[in-house]
Amino acid sequence: MMNYSEFNQLILLIDANPLPNFVAADYFLQLNSNIQTIWLLHSEANALQAGTDKPAKNLETLLRKLWEGKQ
Repeated sequence: MMNYSEFNQLILLIDANPLPNFVAADYFLQLNSNIQTIWLLHSEANALQAGTDKPAKNLETLLRKLWEGKQ
């Protein structure tokens, strides 16, 4: 079994569907109380694609609501 308490930062690449990132973040936050920073990498909108800044902001808001103060 892996020891998930060996890292304190989590990096997530945000796509148009943030649900897989929410599941991953919630899973690791439950297993690892040492996580201090979650990086949400997202894209900006341009002529070829929509940006993922809004899903990233929504995910940040949800994770803060669920996890701030619990650790």
